[in-house]
Amino acid sequence: MRRPSRLTQSHWRSSPKTRIVWLRGQKCHLKLGDAEAALKDAESCLKDTNSFVKGLFQKAEALYAMGDFEFALVHYHRGNKLRPELNEFRLGIQKAREAIDNSIGNPHTVKLTSKGDLSYFYKYLDEKAGKKGKPATRKKPQPRAPFSSSVNNDKQTKSFIRR
Repeated sequence: MRRPSRLTQSHWRSSPKTRIVWLRGQKCHLKLGDAEAALKDAESCLKDTNSFVKGLFQKAEALYAMGDFEFALVHYHRGNKLRPELNEFRLGIQKAREAIDNSIGNPHTVKLTSKGDLSYFYKYLDEKAGKKGKPATRKKPQPRAPFSSSVNNDKQTKSFIRR
């Protein structure tokens, strides 16, 4: 695919004839891998109005190509709000959510532990509570009473199970 000439690019920047010209330029930039120029063209297309659906979609695509998945998701939602019958926006929302989940990770698979040096966090908690200069105090867990298996407890347990 041929790259647009400088004359054509400067003409688009100085006097845009129609929104379609901006969209076509944006699509060319996106296919060539120049996401920043694609975003500029999409923003120029949306300069007069934010309700131009094709422009919103192309801006979301440019943001997605740049790696700004959150902003892309916002623009996909805006377009879906304007035209909910278009599948492009629903697919874009799904694509952006998956990208965000893949970059952050699934919160159900991450297991946090409290091992290591946590003095920075305790210092923050002390400052927040207004105890500057004093060492952080942690609450120690209360020991649990041992489980007693008595007749009365077994009857109560069975009565709860039957309900």
